[in-house]
Amino acid sequence: MAFISALSHNRRIFSSVFIIIGLFVLLVSSYDLFRIAESAHFGLHGEASPAGYILPGRSLKQEMTVGFSGRIDEVQLLVATYGRPDYHLNDATIRVQLTNLRNKKNASEDVPIAEFVDNTFYSVNFNKALRVNSGDAIAIEMIALDTDDSNAPTIWLYSEQTLEEEPMSPAVAGNQVLSGSFGMSMTYSVFNFSQVYLAWALLVGVAVSLLLKKRAPHRVRLKKCRAFLKWLLVGVVFPIISFLVLQSMVLQESHLNKWNTLFPLVIYLGIFFAVYLVFGRFAWAYLLSNAMMLAVYIANAGKRGVRGDVFLPSDLFAVSEASKYAQADMIRFVMNSGLVIFIMLAVLLLVLVSRHFYVRIRRRFTLRILALVVLSVTLFTMMSRIVYDNNVLRDKYGITNIRWEQVQNVEQNGLYQVFLMNSDVLFVQKPEGYSEKAARLLIENVSEFSSVDDNPRVLATRPMPDNIIVIMNESFYDLSQIELQLAQYDDMPFVDSILANHISGQTIVPVIAGGTCNSEFEFLTGFSTAFLPAGSLPYQQYVHHQLPSMAAVMNELGYHTIATHPNSANFWNRDKVYAHFGFEDFFAGDSYNSIIGASGLNRGVYTDQAVYDLILQELDQSDQPTFFFAVTIQNHFPYELSEEEVDYIVTGDDPVSESVKGFLSLIRRSDAGFQYFIEALEARDETTVVLFFGDHAPPMGAGFYEQLPDERLLDKYATPYFIYATSDYELAYSGPQYERISLNYLGCYFLEILGVEFGALQTVLHDACVEDPVFSMYRMDIKADTDALRAYEMLQYYYLFGSGR
Repeated sequence: MAFISALSHNRRIFSSVFIIIGLFVLLVSSYDLFRIAESAHFGLHGEASPAGYILPGRSLKQEMTVGFSGRIDEVQLLVATYGRPDYHLNDATIRVQLTNLRNKKNASEDVPIAEFVDNTFYSVNFNKALRVNSGDAIAIEMIALDTDDSNAPTIWLYSEQTLEEEPMSPAVAGNQVLSGSFGMSMTYSVFNFSQVYLAWALLVGVAVSLLLKKRAPHRVRLKKCRAFLKWLLVGVVFPIISFLVLQSMVLQESHLNKWNTLFPLVIYLGIFFAVYLVFGRFAWAYLLSNAMMLAVYIANAGKRGVRGDVFLPSDLFAVSEASKYAQADMIRFVMNSGLVIFIMLAVLLLVLVSRHFYVRIRRRFTLRILALVVLSVTLFTMMSRIVYDNNVLRDKYGITNIRWEQVQNVEQNGLYQVFLMNSDVLFVQKPEGYSEKAARLLIENVSEFSSVDDNPRVLATRPMPDNIIVIMNESFYDLSQIELQLAQYDDMPFVDSILANHISGQTIVPVIAGGTCNSEFEFLTGFSTAFLPAGSLPYQQYVHHQLPSMAAVMNELGYHTIATHPNSANFWNRDKVYAHFGFEDFFAGDSYNSIIGASGLNRGVYTDQAVYDLILQELDQSDQPTFFFAVTIQNHFPYELSEEEVDYIVTGDDPVSESVKGFLSLIRRSDAGFQYFIEALEARDETTVVLFFGDHAPPMGAGFYEQLPDERLLDKYATPYFIYATSDYELAYSGPQYERISLNYLGCYFLEILGVEFGALQTVLHDACVEDPVFSMYRMDIKADTDALRAYEMLQYYYLFGSGR
């Protein structure tokens, strides 16, 4: 009891010590975050290529001046054999030695040449790193200990560009110039002492502020200049400093366009003042406003690391998918030295404003009403197009909202500016010239040229198959579109044979590395996300009523309509959306658990073959024509598979990453699963037509897709599609075939191939598709202002937001 009483009496001291200890532990445990890994390339060259062998008495040496302060702890060597394939069978070694010529200290490591792999970088890690300061001259030396003419490797430079950009003096041995060229890539760590000193200074500031006696509160009175100046300091200056530190140190952004800083700062201050006016405490204002900004940063870090994409306002409606981003290595993206500095600063400001600049406000009710006004204006500014209109931003402020490439958008404009510019997803503006009367008049005019009017009745112009099956395959994609050398891996032989002999091509999907629901939306409805704000998620935001869809058309034709996806029914809101689309049944994860069981699982998810088995079982039990829309899950990330999970061994001359190996293995399994499915369908007495396409490219990391040039941007969004009819059914289609068609047109195109007509919407889609079959927000050369597209946009708005709902 005495201890508790003492604790209560001295709670200020105990809480202060606790905070100080916590920050001290954070700072000390985060020291590695201040050690930033960087790299440098340098070349050693003589009169011809390649360089001479590394032989005893013939060391290869180069001096260079370093432009950094840090510790060199690793060197990477690229080795070539030049017709000496047995060089690595010898036990010979070479020594890699770095010497700081200023203080003569060196670091060296003996490397067995047996560990070298031809034309592959080999990392030499020094047990004792070499400390250097900017401006120091260092010598890099390759010393042969026991090699000979038969086994000596050659260290050489893979990229001639490095030699051209950074010419060096010739390599020498025994004062003799060596012919040839060789070079290295060196990695080193730079310890950021200035940020460490800043962090320690902030920690001392927190300690001093906590231990000083608490000041009495001041009431805000404009006549009292001292109190007002303190209010101005903690209410304006401190928040601005906090925001700028967050932007520069945590986000590591520096903008040439001042508006990319000022616009987010205004929004930040609006939120800050609103919270302050509600609670009457600056401490709460700092805590909540900074927490909101950090939440956006952390969410972006997770999404960027997993999917290579950026966090947008639409992701606020995708909490279930976002939770999958929280992997074990999340800390790698969240924590950095800048964030440690920001935490220290935030705590210091919280302590200062709560203990020494405690300003109490009067007329709380009036100010709370004012807070609602401030917050409303702030949110309205964020979400309206008064400021964040694309044309206004471009013409008045010189800011281009790069909606079609959000990663580049963040790099150019900053995370928070991009988040604000895309906050208009909550509001969809009417198309130019739209009215309910104009939309209905359009339907009447188009219906005059349609074989049926716009009521739900549909017409089949030729015999229909017994079953129609659409397979939207998770991440089914040809990686060789991005890296040509991956074409050597024969990962989809059966699908390749179908692509070569049936109606096929590529469909341009609206998403990359995730966002499957948008691909579903475009295919099933025929509507385009290009008419919606970038980052929109219609399943979450707009589909709250019945809509025209392929399922509704199939219902009118007498098909039993079934959707299936082996994930939870409420993921992407599918259980509600599919009902609005007109699906009569939906088999989700629980159905697979009871019908297929654990035998269909691999990596904890159901395989493609498990999906096909469920379809086949349902077809066996059905006594009427069946339309199936199936979304698979087998090829979902992550792709780092264990040996037991890999059933296709990647072969070829070029090494690939583990994630690429895993993905190719899954695609090979998808290919085999689809062959199994087609063979099962061919063995049945019923006629069946299958449409197969991929929903999006796989999440291979941020850098994988960025290697594409701008003129090939659409390749990132191009997945294979094909239409397969069992041998006892003839499609009898003689119309145009599309090498590339955007996904919003693919469903309409598929129905046309089957001979189905369904009214005015089909006519509008057909006209727009014939005019330009690839309508995508990622095309810079799109002709967006045509009669066909204006009619298309008007009709889409009518069904999504107008009285056509």
